Amino acid sequence: MEKVHEVAPRVSLSSYYTKREDLQHALVANEVCFAVDPFPPSDSDIKKELIFEDEFVCGFRKDHKLAAEDALSIEQYLDLDHIHISGRKRGAALVDNALAKLQLDRKIALRAQHYLITPEILNSTDMVLTCTKSFAKKHDLAYKTLPFEVAPSQFFLAWHASNDNDPGCTWLKGYIKESFAEAKSRWN
Repeated sequence: MEKVHEVAPRVSLSSYYTKREDLQHALVANEVCFAVDPFPPSDSDIKKELIFEDEFVCGFRKDHKLAAEDALSIEQYLDLDHIHISGRKRGAALVDNALAKLQLDRKIALRAQHYLITPEILNSTDMVLTCTKSFAKKHDLAYKTLPFEVAPSQFFLAWHASNDNDPGCTWLKGYIKESFAEAKSRWN
């Protein structure tokens, strides 16, 4: 926002949640110019570009018993109390899908809507959080590489093709992409 305000001080931006099932319509109807999502609509008129990718790690407080370990075993991982992040009341995350392929389950002690509350909880408990490496670094968490294969966290920038030639959209898209690239380089 600092760069946008510096270059265009009178520009006002809005950021808000749109249900995934409503996203395609919102982009087509130009109700939103851009969406950042791991699973953007697949309609041929929706353009998308990968803007963020990072590996998942097991994050925890700096003085957690795991901090002294060289590596994290699958048995240790499964024995820990996990925080699961999801905006849904039920359902698995990428990490749970990867564990299911191995016929394994982790122990969910807390299901939270988003990551924002987790650093405080992690720093005052023995719980762990499967998060991106950049999130762990940004919030000064200790972390270990996961003891199993899981697809990386990915976020795509999506927009409707009709905005490709709009100078304002092109300008803002450049700033969004630049911001994600800066965040990624700062915390990796």
